Amino acid sequence: MLKFKKIFIFSLLFLIIAWGAYLRFYKIGEQSYWIDEGYTLNAVVSILAKGYPILDSNQIYNAAYLNTYLISGAVSLGGFNPIAARSVAVVFGVGIIFLVYLIGRKFFNRWVGLGAAFLTAFSYWEIAWSRQARMYIQLQFFFLLSLYLFNSLLEKFSYKKLIWLILATAATILSHYFGYFLLGIYALNLIIRLTPEHYGKIKTFFRNKIRRLVVGAVIIIIALILIKLGFDLTGQISQRESFLGFSYQGFLWHYLPLIVITALAGMVIAVLKEKKSGSGLFLAGAYLIPYLIIIFSASVIHFRYLFFILPLLYIFSASLFGAIGEKLKKTNLIFPVLILALVLFSIIITPRSFSFLPRADYYLEPFTPQPDFKSAYEAIKVNGWDDNKTIISPFTQMDKVYLGRSDYWLAISLDGRKLDKSKLGEREYYNNAITIPDAEKLQNIIISKHGYIVVDDMALSVRLDKDIIDLIGQQKLIFSDQGNIGSRIWVFSF
Repeated sequence: MLKFKKIFIFSLLFLIIAWGAYLRFYKIGEQSYWIDEGYTLNAVVSILAKGYPILDSNQIYNAAYLNTYLISGAVSLGGFNPIAARSVAVVFGVGIIFLVYLIGRKFFNRWVGLGAAFLTAFSYWEIAWSRQARMYIQLQFFFLLSLYLFNSLLEKFSYKKLIWLILATAATILSHYFGYFLLGIYALNLIIRLTPEHYGKIKTFFRNKIRRLVVGAVIIIIALILIKLGFDLTGQISQRESFLGFSYQGFLWHYLPLIVITALAGMVIAVLKEKKSGSGLFLAGAYLIPYLIIIFSASVIHFRYLFFILPLLYIFSASLFGAIGEKLKKTNLIFPVLILALVLFSIIITPRSFSFLPRADYYLEPFTPQPDFKSAYEAIKVNGWDDNKTIISPFTQMDKVYLGRSDYWLAISLDGRKLDKSKLGEREYYNNAITIPDAEKLQNIIISKHGYIVVDDMALSVRLDKDIIDLIGQQKLIFSDQGNIGSRIWVFSF
C-alpha cells in the first residue's frame, strides 16, 4: 500500500511538472521583449562580443552576472532570439516546481510538497516570470535551493553539504543582490537553533587552530558585508520620500488574497507546531526577513521584488490544508479537495492568480509597461532602415536589441522620479547614445537628419516635457499600437 502511495504521488508530481513545463515553454518567443529584458540582452551582446558585460558606454553591467552569462551561453547555441534568450528562465522555472515539492516534503510531508508544487506550477505569476529573459526566476531557484541545503546541513553536517551550500549561496548572490538576505537568514537561524549539545560540538570543532582561523575569517567577511548592507539600507530608508510598503502588500492582497490568508494561518500553525525543531520558524523567517526589509526600504514600486519568496506562501498555504487533513485524519480525501477549492475560488476572485491553459502573452505587473516593441521596430524596418537613418527613443536598449544600434536618447527618468537635467551627461549611461535633454536639440536633429522616433505611454504621459511631446506629435505617424492603456507605443518618421 505504501509503495502504491509513493508511485501515485510521484505520478501526480510528474504530470504537474510536465504540464507546468508546457505552459512555460508555450510560444515563448512570440511576446515582445519588454524594457528590462533589453538591459539584459545588451549585456549579453557585450559578453558575446567581448567576453565581459562592458556596454557601448564603457560602463560595466554589474547586475545578475550569472544570469547574463547563462543567457549568453544559450544565445550562442540557439541564436539571438527570444526562444534562446528566455530558455534559461524556463529551465529554472520548471526546476522550481520540483524544488518546492522537496521543500514541502522536507518540512511537512509528501502531500504538502505535492500541493505546494501544484500551486507553484499553475501560478500565473510563476509562469509569467519563468518566460522572461531576466534574473528573477533564477534568483528564486537558488534562494530556495540554498534554504533547502542550509536546513539539510543543520540536520547533519558534512563538508560536502557545506560546499554545495556555499555554491548555491554564491549563485543566489550572483543572480541578484537580494541573495545577501540569505546571510541574515543563516545567522538568525544559527542563533535560534543553538542548544547545549551544539555548544559542545562547536567547542570540539574549534580545538583545531586552522578551523578557528578559517571560520573566523569567514565570520569577519560576512560581518563586514552585513554592516555595509546595513548602512546602505539605512541610507536608502532615510532618503525615501514616502512609505511604499502598503502598495506591496496591496499587490498581494489584490492578486493572491486567499493565498495570503491561508499562508499566514499555515505559517502560524507551522511555527507553533514545529517550535522545538525550529523548522517552521526557519521558513517563516526566510519569508519575513526579505519581505519586511523590502517593503520598508523600497523607494520605487517594483512588485517583482517580492517574487522570489512567493513559493514560500504556496508552501505555507498547502501546509494549512495538510494540518487540517491530519487533524481530521482524512488527508487523502480532504487535502486535494481543499487545494482545488483554493485554486478555483482564487481564479473567481482574480483571474491572474492561477492559469491552466497555454497562452503567448502575459501581463507582468502594474507600473511595468509592456509595449509591443517587436511590432514597432518591425514597422521601422518595413518603412526603410539603413545606416543613413537615425533612431531616437527613450529606450536605447530596445534600439540596440531590435535595430543593432542606438543613436539618440530622449532623456527620461527610469525610476519615475523627476528628472534632474543638471546631472545629465552628453551620453546615455547604457548605450552611449547622444542625450536629447530638450526640445531645441530634438528640433535640430529633426531638421538635419532623417529617421524615426519611438515613444510609449510611459514617456508621453509623465516623463517627457510637453514641448518635446508637441514636437514629436508634429512628425509623421507610421505605427501605433493602442492595445493596452499604459503599454501603448508609437513610431514617427522625420
